[in-house]
Parts: sequence; C-alpha cells; structure tokens
Amino acid sequence: MIPAGLGIVGIAGVSLQAHAGDDPVPMDTATASSMQSAPASRWTYDFEASYVFWDIQNPFFLLAGQGAEKNPWSYHLNSYLFGGRYDLTNVGGWGFLRGYWQTSVGVIGADILQGPEHYYAGLIGGLRYLFVPGDGTWSPYVEFREGAGATDASRLYYGQQDDISFMYLLGFGVRYQSDPKWRVSVGIVDQHMSDAYLTKINYGFDSAGFNVIVEWRP
Repeated sequence: MIPAGLGIVGIAGVSLQAHAGDDPVPMDTATASSMQSAPASRWTYDFEASYVFWDIQNPFFLLAGQGAEKNPWSYHLNSYLFGGRYDLTNVGGWGFLRGYWQTSVGVIGADILQGPEHYYAGLIGGLRYLFVPGDGTWSPYVEFREGAGATDASRLYYGQQDDISFMYLLGFGVRYQSDPKWRVSVGIVDQHMSDAYLTKINYGFDSAGFNVIVEWRP
C-alpha cells in the first residue's frame, strides 16, 4: 500500500472541510425544493461493478516524482462491491469547491481475469467528496478507498507473494440523481493491489478502467 495516499486525502479533507463548515450557501428555488422532498436518512446503500484492464504506473509514486514500473502481467479484473455510504457533512463551501463529504464501508470481491492469481475478497472503506455546483442533479466526485483481504497468491515473479493482500481504489466520476432515493454514478477507477511489504519483495500492480455505482437512499 502507499501511505502517501491517506496523507493526500487527509490534507484535502481538512482544507475542504473548513469551507464545508461555513454558513450554508443561499439556496435557489430548485435546491430548496429538492431538499424538502429528500429523505431524512444520511445513509445510502450501493452496488458497484468495475472492470479494469489498462496497466498503469502507480499514481502516488508519479506525484512524488519517482518512477514506478508497470507490472508485466497487465492485470485485468472484474470487481463487485456492496456497501453503504454516510453523509459526513452538509452541502457547503464556496465556488467550484461547493459540496460535501461521504464516508463508505463495504465488502469487495474481484475476479482476476488476467494475471497469475484468480480472486480477491475483502473489506474496503474510504472517503468521497461530491462537488455540488447546482441543485445536485449532476455531481462530479473524487474518491479514495482502501482495504484488506485475501487472494490465492501465485508467488511468481511480479505476482502476489502473500495470501494476505491490500487494495485501494482511486476514482473520479460523476453522479446523476434522478430522484431523492436513487442515484447512478459512472467513473474512471485505478485499482491497486499489493502485500504492503509483508514479504521481502512486494510486487504490486495498478490497473485502470471503468466503474458503475447504483445507490439507494431509504
């Protein structure tokens, strides 16, 4: 795993949360109407499916100015995630940063279609920031989640070296809210897996692709 990922998310959270905690931005008529009809619950429950297929360099190493080799196995995965999200803040902030924070927790299962392993299963959770430029019908987002689980480690060169494995999902996309109860998101996701140096040699991979999320708010 890349500890710098948590640091980046934390710094962003402190900065944006300071704005989110300001007095609410005056609402236009459409926003007020939407909020009046919205359910009181701050929880949403979701199902997510993703397909990653494009082998990339680790983005956190690149941000740090360090080179990172692509894994020659070029992993392809189908992943499925069931979980819940909780609204940590209300809509707030200024300008293009207006939005709110959510936290998430869930279970993930991945079918490794290409690569020396065959599956991954575990728990995952993290943070998502939704930008709300208008009434919330369309909301771009950025999200970082990480978790721990198990795989059938091949222990081959550039394969996973331990059955205990760690994963993160770094995603960008847009959410469409058709009504107060249902939302659909589409995005781009980078899926990383490694054993976080539980073994002497840590072979990880980053594979990018697409995901779709369906959310329901009770």
